[in-house]
Amino acid sequence: MDTGAGSGGAGFAHPLMRWLADVGAGIDAAIECPTLSLPLDQYEGALRQIAVCEARLASLRLSLTRQGELNEVRKLSGAANTAGWVQQVTRMGRREASVSVRLAKALDQTIRATGCALSEGEISLGQAQVIERAIRRLPNDVDAAVRAEAEAFLLDSAQDLDVDDLDRAGKHLYEVVLVAPEDAERRIGKQLEEQERRARESRTLSFGPVRDGMGTMFVRLDVPTLAIL
Repeated sequence: MDTGAGSGGAGFAHPLMRWLADVGAGIDAAIECPTLSLPLDQYEGALRQIAVCEARLASLRLSLTRQGELNEVRKLSGAANTAGWVQQVTRMGRREASVSVRLAKALDQTIRATGCALSEGEISLGQAQVIERAIRRLPNDVDAAVRAEAEAFLLDSAQDLDVDDLDRAGKHLYEVVLVAPEDAERRIGKQLEEQERRARESRTLSFGPVRDGMGTMFVRLDVPTLAIL
């Protein structure tokens, strides 16, 4: 397995590269081990342990991504930004690379408890992404203490909820942990008003001829207007 450990300067292998080589060797050995002989009562434990390893490796990758951004490693390859560099190195899609860079920064700056949980394998990468997205979407006037409380709530919920259910919980932080009920109602009302405004502004009507004297019409309307029709 080629780990890229020999690509360092002047033949120097950083301890991280040696550890990664050892990890790669361990994975090689595990892959070569026949699973047919694994006792049925050990399948769950093995699958769970693999998930923990995946989370911890993802944490390491994100930590390296963040440090690479701070050190402007992208300049070595001529990438326009860190996401472009990550895309080149890992062959991720453009959107996935951008999400990865954003998550790496958040784990380092705004949701460090989530970063610790990911590094310990207590949550999955998908759960970490959900938590980052939920915290990022909070209004700017929500203070740091309340954000920390919201993060703690989501981390606790992640022990029992899968990614989909955790995402749903993250969309209801107002009601669950953040603000007084009357303030939650005000904020939610404000959000709904903004959504309705954007919907009204995006209404469109277009039409044009096709063949045989016929034509087509495309209508895009907000839900209240459709209800009237």
